[in-house]
Amino acid sequence: MSPEKSGPEQLPRGGRSSRKFSGIIGNTLGFLRYVDVEVPRQSRHCRCKCSVILGLCSTAQHYMLCQNSYLDKQLGKQRIPETELSLARICVARAAELGGDLELSNCGSVLRQSQPRAELRAPLLPINHPASKSLKPNRCSSSSRNENYNLVNIEIKVQSPPDSHICRRHSCGFTCFVFVSEEESPENANPGCSKDATRFKPLRKYVYSYEAETSSGVTGTADSRSGSKITCKVELEVPQLCRFILRTMHCSLRETFGVDTEGRAILKKSKNSEDFASAMSKNELKFSIQDGTKVKLYPEKDEALNVLNLKRGIISALLVPTETVENIKTIPMDTVYGKCDSEVEFKSRKGSVAEDISITRYLKGCDNFSPIRDHISPIAIVKGLNTPLSALLKSTQFCHYNIDAKKRHIRDAVCSEKHLFLPSSYKNRYGVMTEVNQTLKLEDTPKITNKNFDGDALEEKGLALESTDANLPRQGDAVLKTLQEMQKLTASQENQQRARLFYRFVSGLRSLHNSTLGSLVPKMMETSSSITVQALAQCGTPECYSAILQILRTGNVNPLMADLVTYTLGLLPSPTPQRIREILNMAQYQPSRASFYGLSHSVTKFYNEKKIVTEEIADVADFMVSLLGTDCSGEDELTYLTLRAIGNMGAVMEKAKPSVKASLKTCIRNEAASLSVQKAAIQAFRKMTVTEEDRSSLLKAFQELDAPTDKRLASYLLVMKNPSPSDLAKILRVLTKEKSEQVKSFVASHIANILDSEELGVEDLKSRVEEALKGNQLPTAKDFRKFSQNYQISKSVSVPGIDTISAKVEGNVIFDPNSYIPKETMLKTTLHAYGFDSSDVFEEKSKDHYKETLIWSHWALEQAIHYVMSLATDWMDDPDKVIKGLRLGLDGKGFEPTLEALFGENGFFPDTATKALYWVDGKVPEKVSKALFDYFGYSQDGKKDQDIVKGIILNLEKLIKELGSKEAPEGRAYLRILGEELGYMKLNDFKLLGSLILKSVKTLQTVPEMIAQAISKGVDRDLFVHYIFMDNEFELPTGAGLQLKFALSGIATPGARVAAKLHQKSMQADLIAKPSVAVEFVTHLGINMPEFAGSGVEMNSNIFHESGIEAHVSVKAGQLKFSIPAPKSPVKLLSISNTLHLVSPAKTEEIPTLIENQETSTSCKPFIPGLNFCTKVLYPNSTDAEAVPYFPLTGESRFEVELVSTGKVKEYSASANYELQREGNDQIDTLKFAVQAEGVNKHEAMLAFRYNRGKKILTSDVQIPDIGVDFGTNFRITDESMSGKKAYTFVLDVNNKKITEVTLTGQIRYAGVEEAMLRGTISFPRLETELRSEALVNYSPNKAYLQISSAATIYGNSISKRVLLRYDAEKIELEWNSGASAAVKKLCSAFPVDFSDYSKTLEKHTNELLDQKVSHTDMTLRHIMSQFIVATNTWLQKTSKDVPYAQTLQDKLSVLQELNIQKLNLPVITIPEELFLKSEGRVRYNLNKNSFVIDIPLPFAGKSSDEIWMPKTVKTPPLIVESMGISVPSQEYRIPSFTVPESYPFRVPLLGRLEVSANVFSNYYNWTAAYTVTNSTTERATSVKATYNTNADAVFELLSYSVQGSGEASYNRNGFICAYENHLKHRILTSVFKLSGRKSYGPIPLTNYTLSLTASSTLGPQLSFSSDFVSEKINNMNTNNVKIEGQLEVASVFARSIYTLSTTYNEKRRYQSDIWQIQ
Repeated sequence: MSPEKSGPEQLPRGGRSSRKFSGIIGNTLGFLRYVDVEVPRQSRHCRCKCSVILGLCSTAQHYMLCQNSYLDKQLGKQRIPETELSLARICVARAAELGGDLELSNCGSVLRQSQPRAELRAPLLPINHPASKSLKPNRCSSSSRNENYNLVNIEIKVQSPPDSHICRRHSCGFTCFVFVSEEESPENANPGCSKDATRFKPLRKYVYSYEAETSSGVTGTADSRSGSKITCKVELEVPQLCRFILRTMHCSLRETFGVDTEGRAILKKSKNSEDFASAMSKNELKFSIQDGTKVKLYPEKDEALNVLNLKRGIISALLVPTETVENIKTIPMDTVYGKCDSEVEFKSRKGSVAEDISITRYLKGCDNFSPIRDHISPIAIVKGLNTPLSALLKSTQFCHYNIDAKKRHIRDAVCSEKHLFLPSSYKNRYGVMTEVNQTLKLEDTPKITNKNFDGDALEEKGLALESTDANLPRQGDAVLKTLQEMQKLTASQENQQRARLFYRFVSGLRSLHNSTLGSLVPKMMETSSSITVQALAQCGTPECYSAILQILRTGNVNPLMADLVTYTLGLLPSPTPQRIREILNMAQYQPSRASFYGLSHSVTKFYNEKKIVTEEIADVADFMVSLLGTDCSGEDELTYLTLRAIGNMGAVMEKAKPSVKASLKTCIRNEAASLSVQKAAIQAFRKMTVTEEDRSSLLKAFQELDAPTDKRLASYLLVMKNPSPSDLAKILRVLTKEKSEQVKSFVASHIANILDSEELGVEDLKSRVEEALKGNQLPTAKDFRKFSQNYQISKSVSVPGIDTISAKVEGNVIFDPNSYIPKETMLKTTLHAYGFDSSDVFEEKSKDHYKETLIWSHWALEQAIHYVMSLATDWMDDPDKVIKGLRLGLDGKGFEPTLEALFGENGFFPDTATKALYWVDGKVPEKVSKALFDYFGYSQDGKKDQDIVKGIILNLEKLIKELGSKEAPEGRAYLRILGEELGYMKLNDFKLLGSLILKSVKTLQTVPEMIAQAISKGVDRDLFVHYIFMDNEFELPTGAGLQLKFALSGIATPGARVAAKLHQKSMQADLIAKPSVAVEFVTHLGINMPEFAGSGVEMNSNIFHESGIEAHVSVKAGQLKFSIPAPKSPVKLLSISNTLHLVSPAKTEEIPTLIENQETSTSCKPFIPGLNFCTKVLYPNSTDAEAVPYFPLTGESRFEVELVSTGKVKEYSASANYELQREGNDQIDTLKFAVQAEGVNKHEAMLAFRYNRGKKILTSDVQIPDIGVDFGTNFRITDESMSGKKAYTFVLDVNNKKITEVTLTGQIRYAGVEEAMLRGTISFPRLETELRSEALVNYSPNKAYLQISSAATIYGNSISKRVLLRYDAEKIELEWNSGASAAVKKLCSAFPVDFSDYSKTLEKHTNELLDQKVSHTDMTLRHIMSQFIVATNTWLQKTSKDVPYAQTLQDKLSVLQELNIQKLNLPVITIPEELFLKSEGRVRYNLNKNSFVIDIPLPFAGKSSDEIWMPKTVKTPPLIVESMGISVPSQEYRIPSFTVPESYPFRVPLLGRLEVSANVFSNYYNWTAAYTVTNSTTERATSVKATYNTNADAVFELLSYSVQGSGEASYNRNGFICAYENHLKHRILTSVFKLSGRKSYGPIPLTNYTLSLTASSTLGPQLSFSSDFVSEKINNMNTNNVKIEGQLEVASVFARSIYTLSTTYNEKRRYQSDIWQIQ
């Protein structure tokens, strides 16, 4: 058959065209054989089935016997010995002789027909397909096997042409027998494995020497490395084909502690080496390999996970695929990274074996090479960036294998793995890098006889690395040493290291075991409790949480704080058995609501995630049941709390201790227990599986007619969650006999609500209730104000594309039978969406809670939010889980005394309100005070002087005493979110809360005294906050089975050292305040070997600031003095540094740079006397180096800004003096501040303030004699207000050496909204400069006025701008003007040159230039130019007859001939004393009161409401909500008839009059322009007229001109008239242009257009042009006359032209005659 065929066609079943027969072919050796042959007549294929019974015999060989009733001649009774082949391969070989394919089908049983059938099917493959060799029928179920034989059913399909001898003779069936020895039975075979698929022969042992070395550093920067090296002897036994046993012996662990001169790592033996060797050799590891790439591990149960990972690394290094036809091929392989696409290259082939094989892997593509989140701070802001940060790592692995060409096993293997941090790296080679190298070398291959594997009894695992906590033993001393270093930082003034040490401290805590950390906690708390608590709260490991609880159990912590922390730990996600144990210990030590509920949350969360019951959970169940006792008769409050906790984890409790149900039922029946305990026992069933027996017990509780109402109803509600028909019948029978109206009303309302509910999932319950109600009458619910009721509102909505969504709001109100005060209330909401079960989204029984603000407050809040979100996530992940979203409930009794104490006649709130009223009286307006007294019903006459705060405190004390003396009401409120009850609160808690408030208020009153006492004794504290605001830490697998750790964290440590001591007798104090803040970013890359070693490289980027003051304070009469000594060490105002470190468990050392170009610079400048401002820069200059990374990985770099003392000043002092003086009738306050620097030279600065109370003048003076500063200010305010107007003037003078330098003046004036003015002026007298700005606004309903102006004057030069806007009912006007002037005379006076007689000076220099002689001649320049002009004049005389203007030019040259400057009359430009440029303009628009109307047509114009089918009435639907008592009947409204108008008139105003003018004036040029557009439209005619006028006047006459013109157009029914006229005047050109036109529509239509142009020039030319066009129509005769006349005169040239044209056209005769003439 062709191997390309995928299989036979589908065979038909049954039918007339097929034959079927079965029978016993024969009996051989007592084994039964069944053959079932089915051959369709029309089919192209045959199907044969044979049942085979396998027997066991003692022979070591396989025998096969095949019989066939029709093929005996061809096959005969052959005995074919086959070794090491399974049953399937033998049958495949026999099927190959028939030319068919093999398909394995279902197992069957000959012995028992009821035996279960195990599915067994393999794809139909051609016989010659390579994969067919590996097919094997799986063993049937164990029930089909006894000690003598196994049964396997095999189906063989023979695929042959219909005319072949096989199908033609209907003889394709045969039976196979295999006799198998017990040693080589199919159970011992490894599916998917053959000799060709493995490189290790069975019954051999392969001994290798193994080395794994890790190295972390900054490649290209330094040779320093941190790392470790593992050496082991590895034995690989092969007891069976593709099954192995791995042993590791003689292991050692060494760590890097330096580098030799050649750059090689220097190693020393690790202190954990012996433990490492013992752990590695403890257990052997069994594993199997399928298809050469799929690996399954069978580790021992006590094998440590970190050791298993190391052995995984060895196995992963030994995996080499078999050779393929291609030299390079990508093969998916199992590795320690998971399934990886490996690029395999086969080289140096010898026959079919490649001696050199290399494998390259890009680890990002491996399915298990994903970041594994490590423990991080729970209160960090920036976290969860593991995936984007992992993308910054480039990870590759390269392996090279040397293969024995003859035996095909591995002789040696070398694997190199690199992880490079890409930022700041260069060429993907130089930068922060971690390397892992593995080496395997073959030493021996002895034979073995052991064939035992026994891996099936062990747990199966994959080859991919499993993460484990990177804890290290013997690290306690190092962690404590780090804490001690932090404690000494302030004394050593090294706070810059605080952030780094805190991160190291937290990292150390994360690596400790619980036993180590537990013993270390007391020492750490003794060293520094503040730092320890901050570190433990941010550590994030279970061990740290245990340490927190250990601290709480010392008894030195406030119980409220202990409860808060315990409860918060219970809310944390992913609980562990260890955490459950710690919270259990806390609950046993301090039984409280917080510890019990925290314990229940942890247990529930753990069970929901793991679905297992551990020893810790069993202990929790035993503890809870022990607290209940035999019948819940113990302490009432503790029993109640226990029952609530049991109910919160009901499913887990039921699983861990089934007997808990019996205890709960006992509690329910025990009448000696309180009612709240009995109800809690009933409600504890809410999460448990309620069986028929449980429902029967609850139903009995409901049937007790004498039992309390709320107990009965609690049992009823629990039964009604899933009642049986008999339960419903019993409930209805009880209702018929029920005497309690409260129970009857509640049950009736509840059942009625079930029947009316639209909630999804309630259909079955509704049908059961309806069935039970047949023949029974449901009682009617009574008055909701007096009787208990159940309230429900439900709604279901169908949303396209998703399932139906339903929501329900439900509430219960249960009244006390003896009063009308509700005894219990409940409110909840239920949601059913997206195919999930119904979910209580909101369920409430009112609950109060109390918390203190703690160091963990932020942490606690965040964990609570995370917990709620995790509950919601669990709901979305588990569709079978009923979500009890949010539920609030309240129940209680005995509230009357409390209500009287709170709201009675002399209760807390009325009496406190009275005191508050009397206190505010007089502090608010009289009207307000009177209204308050009238509202509360008190008289103002009863007012008494009193301290409001003291009065309220006395009232609070009175309230607490009254509540304590009276019988306390019983009440509890609980809260459930998504099914988890978060806790409950009692009304007694308010007493505790009141006591705390009262105590806090009294404590606050004594705070000043306590501070004074503390200061007098002396205070010296370090107040620092250590906060990890960014924490991202994750791990990745490495080839050696170690964990690659990457971390990016940010730490901030703000704080200060504060010290104070007060000497009361001398009124002196010593103060020290030194704030500092350090922010550090830590980037870590390294290798973790849990329990044994760890190494890595860190980059620390630090930003630091510090400042501080040490002061001695003294107080005398009117004087306060501070003395500050000069700093003894540099003060780092700003420090930015970047350093690289090598990290190991024993030490952390800085990486020295190899670059010799270390750039260092220091720059210092004087800051103040005695202090220098210094800048320091340190960085490695690597610009010339090639094999280095980018900055900042090139080595240490630092930038610092410091204040450094020069030593010339010993002390700085500052003093303040106050004095009240009198000058005449004025009182003057004087305040002086002085600063002095005492040392080698004395320096002083003084600041004084004086305030004149009467004149309201404030003056200040600043004097610094050393630098000649004498600076002062004078500020005064003047009130210029008058009746109806407010006006104020502010003046500020700035003086220098008693001379005014700057004056700032401000004025403001306003009179309501009608007028407002704001003006500001700044003047600089010394510079003769003044800046002014003003804004003026006038407003009234009919007009408005706005003016904005500004001006500036600088040394006689000025510039100004003004904008004015007017508006009234008749016009809108905008004016503006601006101007600039320059005092030229004043400016010129500053120049050394006199410009007043510049014309004579210019004439003198011109004559001197003309009288100069030309070299080598005796002529002057004047003579040469004069002769040239004479020659030109002579030529002009000859040509003057022919050339126009020649005579004029000749006259000019005659004057110029003498070159006399005075006779030339050249224009003289005089320099004015003031140069100015002014511009002004106006835009004015007069509104037109006339308008015209546009009619806009409307739809349905002219139609009535009846015609457009408008309804005459509108009716609203009724609104009825019976459950809420709402009933609004339907309302009907009448719509009156109307008619739509034809159109809507839209009025548009006509154009008015627009005037625009602009003027520019200067010393040398004036320009004016005016434009006017006027609309003079009347009823008879429409007329528009426009005029314009432009004039220019300049010193140079050629630039002067005048242009004016006008235009007018009018239109009426008789015709159209237009006219335009323009006049131009210039020295050279004068012109007049006129255009007029007229067109009439009378009996004789007439059209007349006239155009004329005249122009003349002073140079002689004159031009005139006129045109006239007349057209008229008389008796269908059109007559057109055109006349054009033009004349041009230039000197002696004269030209004139006249053109006339007359045209006559008869419209009827179509006749035309033209007469034209040209002159």
